[in-house]
Amino acid sequence: MNKKIRSFIFFSLVVIFLIISPLAIFYSQGYRFDSKNFRVVQTGSFYFKVTPRSVDIKIIEDKNDSIAMKRKTDFFFGTSYVENILPGRYKISVGKDGYHVWEKTLEVREKLVTEMKNIVLIPTDPIFSIVGGKTSNIFPLSGKREMAVKEINDKDGWNLFLYDPVGGGSTQIISSQELKEEPIDVISFYGRDEVLLKMSSGWVIIDTQNEKSYSIDGKEGLFLDPKRVDSVLYLEENRLISFNYLKEETQLIAKDVISFTIRENGDIFMMMKDGSFAQNNQTLRIPRFTISEDSNCEMRLLDLELFVLKDDTLFFLDRKESLFKEISNSSHLPIFSPDKRKAAYFNDHEIYVIYLDNITDQPKKSYGESSFLTRFSETIKGVDWLTDHYLILSVGDSIKIIETDDRDQINLVDFAILPDHKSIFDQYSKRIYVISNNNLFVSRIIIS
Repeated sequence: MNKKIRSFIFFSLVVIFLIISPLAIFYSQGYRFDSKNFRVVQTGSFYFKVTPRSVDIKIIEDKNDSIAMKRKTDFFFGTSYVENILPGRYKISVGKDGYHVWEKTLEVREKLVTEMKNIVLIPTDPIFSIVGGKTSNIFPLSGKREMAVKEINDKDGWNLFLYDPVGGGSTQIISSQELKEEPIDVISFYGRDEVLLKMSSGWVIIDTQNEKSYSIDGKEGLFLDPKRVDSVLYLEENRLISFNYLKEETQLIAKDVISFTIRENGDIFMMMKDGSFAQNNQTLRIPRFTISEDSNCEMRLLDLELFVLKDDTLFFLDRKESLFKEISNSSHLPIFSPDKRKAAYFNDHEIYVIYLDNITDQPKKSYGESSFLTRFSETIKGVDWLTDHYLILSVGDSIKIIETDDRDQINLVDFAILPDHKSIFDQYSKRIYVISNNNLFVSRIIIS
């Protein structure tokens, strides 16, 4: 090979190197040629985190419905990172045998990651089994692993017992042999052994440790007194009273109170007749709430977040703007998510979520922002949180599960249909308990 040919080869390789090197660098930095739009773009990516693990992901081009790529989440963490995707809109399909498919159309932007970090696939078969027959009601208990179950016995009476959904054991609280009137509701309090039975004529206090009961007649809105043993709090003619049911002694706590509630730390939070608010008799710097003498008010409180239900209208204290905002025509107080960063509220046919914190994960939300999820023709009978990002709804005879991610379509599945049912989701066992036709059913584990 003579010098001239060697020089030609050398300079050719130099030219090829000078051409390919920048292309290789640009490629490694995510630059691609978009042949459809005839331009050079920088790619984006998708990030998935899915429960359960090892699910199939299809990324479909929105324009022509062709599958751009397939992936699978890993076995250990249930995640998948898909990079080098041309900017544009893509249909995402996440599925696994035995589960409802999750679908959404999302956009990929240059140099950005589109996140789907909170996907939960819902089983197609709830696999309900009967826990017990002749069951007439179930009551979730705050701060307790057990739930209260009312069972009809063979003597046309009833038994009320605590049922442990994890261990499966049960302990009887009281029966119709001891108490002729049936309880309407069962209420518990964080850190307390006592439970309150709401009756049509008054209340019964059950000390579950000492197996003793005490009756209190004709009072409304009873709470266990967090500051005084063997005592309850109630309102009487706008006076907040503590009543020791063992000694039958009363103590005046505050005057001119129209509503009160108890914080988890035991502080007494009160709304006064003039619309101001107080905690343990100390006036708080909270905007006054407009109220009339004949208004009926209830409160729901979480840390600094305050909701007021006045008659059939729900208000939210926007701390950022320092005012009460009317957010819904509703007769229901909101339900806080497990992470306490959002609350679900609803009326007869519509369900919403309000955000109590700035959410930086996608979809990003600002404090005080509300998101409308969906509307039903049938009446919403109950709402519970499945996870921080999914809700369980009782709508007519259906149990439905809906996500809170409002990007594109909102995924909603019919989990089960049971006539005239009442359902609760147990956060400890991760199962749904349902009463239908006087039978108590329990579902499979919904999330692992």
